[in-house]
Amino acid sequence: MAGSWEGKVVVVTGGTRGIGLAIARAFVEEGARVALTFRRHRQAAREAVEAFRRAGALVRAEAVDAGDPEAMAAFVAAVAQDWGGVDAAVHNAASGVARPLSVATLRHWTYTLGANAFGLVALAQACAPWWRRPAALVAVSSLGGIRAYPDYGLVGASKGALESLARHLARELGPAGVRVNVVSAGPVDTEALSHYPARDTMLEDFVTRSALHRPLQPADVAAAVRFLAGPDAAMITGHTLVVDGGYSVMG
Repeated sequence: MAGSWEGKVVVVTGGTRGIGLAIARAFVEEGARVALTFRRHRQAAREAVEAFRRAGALVRAEAVDAGDPEAMAAFVAAVAQDWGGVDAAVHNAASGVARPLSVATLRHWTYTLGANAFGLVALAQACAPWWRRPAALVAVSSLGGIRAYPDYGLVGASKGALESLARHLARELGPAGVRVNVVSAGPVDTEALSHYPARDTMLEDFVTRSALHRPLQPADVAAAVRFLAGPDAAMITGHTLVVDGGYSVMG
């Protein structure tokens, strides 16, 4: 596999299923060496890596808690030492609790913010000694960061925090040659969305009200991530790119 990412190294957290797997595929298709993290779904990770390797790609995966800075630092260090550094990193790993804010506990907040928001900081810290500049850090967010959905308050707030952290990181890391951006995606029909009671309503409403009137696919999000990580976006940093088929502009 040869392409514009030939010989480059990309780290993708939460990269073995759903949107994360599509992101990994987007980089692999352009020749990148890709290191993936997952948390629980070991069989899915094994199958993803085997499929990539059968196609001739250099891919590895390891169980890592994206919100654990020490574990993330150890993982990135091992990847960078084996492959010579890191050119781009994608914070896609996400988790959270689907329930009304009126019953949310401190434990729910700590868990959700740790995985979704602090995970970006942990990844940035882990990559800091290993960047091959110019480098790029991209986070995956959702429209729930700016819109209200049923039982999405915990996750939505964490996504809003994620986008704010990305802007601050862009300012901090810019002088060192590292760009930081966010892709905010509309609802995508993945296993992760199935945990929300309003899933069917969210998906139907999205297709009906978006300007393009079609479902959003994982590959659509992945293409935006790869663009922001690449040289064509060399002067874009601190930006949140909305990928929602025009849903946000339809009122």
